[in-house]
Amino acid sequence: MEVNEAEARIVNFIYDAYLIGWSKEKIANFLTEIGCQTKTGATEWSTGSIHYILSNERYCGDVLTWKTFTSDLFNHKHKKNNQDRDQYLYKNHHRAIISQEKFEAVQVLLENRKQYMRGILPIFSVVNDGIF
Repeated sequence: MEVNEAEARIVNFIYDAYLIGWSKEKIANFLTEIGCQTKTGATEWSTGSIHYILSNERYCGDVLTWKTFTSDLFNHKHKKNNQDRDQYLYKNHHRAIISQEKFEAVQVLLENRKQYMRGILPIFSVVNDGIF
């Protein structure tokens, strides 16, 4: 695998923006506004493409195999591997665009935000019966 330096700058920006608190939607809107091209050449960015970049281990130099598998050979149906098959992680497989530490920090933030948390602690909100 070879690193495309122009695309690497965009990936670094996406990781840095997410780490300083920008949402995936804000990053996508910003990249769309400035006319930045996606890998396919489009100028419209989506939160899905930002999420894909933020959660893809290849940007830190690793490769995870068997993320999906063909469950039905006749229909060629692909299925997400939810511990149905063994997966293999190859560390330092190729030159990294982002550091392992930055990648792991983003994974923690993604998981926290999936659980409606910001940073390390959950969001507290006041309701009629008290604080939760």
